[in-house]
Amino acid sequence: MCFHGINNTIISILDITILLEDNGDIYAYYSVYETGVMQYIVGCKMKDPVTPDFSTYQVLIRPGSLLASDR
Repeated sequence: MCFHGINNTIISILDITILLEDNGDIYAYYSVYETGVMQYIVGCKMKDPVTPDFSTYQVLIRPGSLLASDR
């Protein structure tokens, strides 16, 4: 699946997972293959079940990272 990301770049995503919190918040976590070299895991809050809130987009982990602070 591909969609337009931050700065209108086209990114490929794999293995999307939707998390619905008890308070009604919705989050999406997925694997991104954007650079042609590296794949990493990102997440963002959703405005509704089909609309990402890209202001909350965050890289969660990259290959070789041992800690969340290594992002």
